[in-house]
Amino acid sequence: GPSPLFLMDANVRGAGKSLLADVTGEILCGRPMPRTPQAVDENEEVKRITAIALEGDRVVLIDNINRPLGSGALDTVLTGTVWSERILVKSEKVSLPLLTVWYGTGNNVTFKGDTARRCLHIRLDSDLERPECREGFKHPELLTWVHEHRSSLVVAALTVLRAYCAAGRPDAGLKPWGSFEGWSALVRSAVVWAGLADPGETRAE
Repeated sequence: GPSPLFLMDANVRGAGKSLLADVTGEILCGRPMPRTPQAVDENEEVKRITAIALEGDRVVLIDNINRPLGSGALDTVLTGTVWSERILVKSEKVSLPLLTVWYGTGNNVTFKGDTARRCLHIRLDSDLERPECREGFKHPELLTWVHEHRSSLVVAALTVLRAYCAAGRPDAGLKPWGSFEGWSALVRSAVVWAGLADPGETRAE
């Protein structure tokens, strides 16, 4: 089933939003996350979603969000798995599977309409004026390290899911997340079962 849009939001530029997205892309696909800018209007959003569906892209990053995020088209794709639209310069209408997982980055992002409840908010909060100048990291070339260790990172992630299923998928007692029941029952519940915080709690903020 569908999953929420994973929004990597920060209070200041250079906090590491795009790096976090690229690390995720390296683990998932073996390459940095493919980027697209925020759509100017809903017509552009519809055309872009149709192109993504035609290409079969599995992950997409809406990078550097600088206006309120949300549209009817985006809300539709976040809670569905099939996209139906006419092909440009043709009268042909197609229905395509849309199994894309959506990501976004921006500073102090705001929302329009019902999009907020469809996002899992990942907040990077830095007290530095120029966080891009930080030093002393354990892995200074993080993307290179992740690329080289991708296989073990994928195994680690899948092991959490496998262990949760082997344990009988015990009820974690989580509040329901409407429209994302399948993702919540497996991925979110496995994260909490492994002893980590409930990612769904970020919706409150």
